[in-house]
Amino acid sequence: MKKLFIVTIITGLLLILCSCTKNSDTDETVIATSTKSETVISETTTVFSETMTVIETFISTDEISSLPEYLVYGDFLYEFDEENDGIVIVEYIGVETEVIIPEVIDGLPVIRIGWGAFKNNTELLAVIIPNSVVRIGGGVFEGCVMLNSVIIPESVTVIGGSAFFNCSSLTTITIPESVVTIGDWAFSGCVSLKSINIPDEIIRFGGDVFENCSSLTSVMYKGVEYSIEETEWGKWILPEEFYDAVNGQ
Repeated sequence: MKKLFIVTIITGLLLILCSCTKNSDTDETVIATSTKSETVISETTTVFSETMTVIETFISTDEISSLPEYLVYGDFLYEFDEENDGIVIVEYIGVETEVIIPEVIDGLPVIRIGWGAFKNNTELLAVIIPNSVVRIGGGVFEGCVMLNSVIIPESVTVIGGSAFFNCSSLTTITIPESVVTIGDWAFSGCVSLKSINIPDEIIRFGGDVFENCSSLTSVMYKGVEYSIEETEWGKWILPEEFYDAVNGQ
């Protein structure tokens, strides 16, 4: 809303400037004098000053300084996570089909892959995640329909919701024992997924994590096999007993 207001104000200012210029250039019947020119300049300056005052009223300095400014490292956009003293990968902007995410940027460890960093990259085949990463954000690989190989290191503790949503070519993935949280729909729609492990130390296991994983027949958790079955709504889900066991109920 603020952006629309500012655009309207600036557009109005430009129209005034153009009007003043036109009146000064096309008035062939009146001899332009220095007094008239000074008046036009004075009026234009006043309008500009008032416009800037209005803009400053609607956008504070804090808001301007808080706008994201992403940095570039090779094929990656990134930002600093000052609280955790590390780097967050914001987006992959390259065209390679096999990607190795850097472990260190600007002398700081890459600790997180941000939301949707590779989302809908239909050319991506394989990704290696470095040992520095502790969190795979939500929707990071969502819609990467050709992705068939992902290496997740032992440093990762969180796999965000929809992280691998609709990765339809992914056949197997190893979740390290370090992972304690898997978000909702993390592997939903991975129709080719046939093998996956559930870490024994998992604390939170989201809802519908394996929804519509039609090739996955069962998962093992703490030595117990849980079958994935098709529901009357055409969805493949794990039984409630599995969720009760994982979430400590």
